[in-house]
Amino acid sequence: MRIILTGALGRMGQKVIEAINQNDDLQLVLAVDINKSENTEFSQCPLASSLEDKQAQNIEADCLIDFSFHTSAPEIAQFITKTKIPAVIATTGHTEEETKVIEAAAQFAPVFFAGNMSVGVGLTSKLACEVATMFPDADCEIVESHHNKKVDSPSGTALMIARAIQHARGGGEIVCGRSGMEPREPGQIGVSAMRLGNIVGEHTIIFDTGTQAIEIKHTSHDRALFADGAIDAARFLQGKENKLWKMEDLLCK
Repeated sequence: MRIILTGALGRMGQKVIEAINQNDDLQLVLAVDINKSENTEFSQCPLASSLEDKQAQNIEADCLIDFSFHTSAPEIAQFITKTKIPAVIATTGHTEEETKVIEAAAQFAPVFFAGNMSVGVGLTSKLACEVATMFPDADCEIVESHHNKKVDSPSGTALMIARAIQHARGGGEIVCGRSGMEPREPGQIGVSAMRLGNIVGEHTIIFDTGTQAIEIKHTSHDRALFADGAIDAARFLQGKENKLWKMEDLLCK
């Protein structure tokens, strides 16, 4: 499988390259990173600073994996629309407008879009939805922790889980952060974020009925798990119809 990788010079991009090199059936045919300069050393394949660069024109590939930054969404969507190449959007923090741009591109090629590329996180979300369905009146709080250089809060993963629980319950306000003098309203799904040290990622979902509590926790030890998940998603997309695919689709394959 021939892969285009955006965000190739970043930490996650490097993890994806390592994963590609460990699989004989994978080939990196184009790396893209906005931070490319004349002094950048990269011998793996052609390196471009944008999908609009000459190297990206008429490129033959089976999938694009994006680990760049959410503001790249319009450029990536335009590339998908033009080339019809399947894409895995592994970047988080998208605005509502950027999300709509990605959704529109899925009319032209299969697009995998998830708030977290970890299959384990996907399973965690699925388990949380089962608990939410079983205890629809329980208070629910999601606490996420990440390293101190992460810029978006709360994490895309926490929001993905919160929205999944909201859907499973048929409603409920998602409250990000909590302060002031107001009591908790029934049905709220709370989301709290912590930023400290070098934590790769921790997400804990707590359900409390008043008589018992259930906690579901996922801890990421190495960013390689996100690279592996992105490659699993790229393989999953091959031969799929043009639409937006999500982690639950991969879990139910």
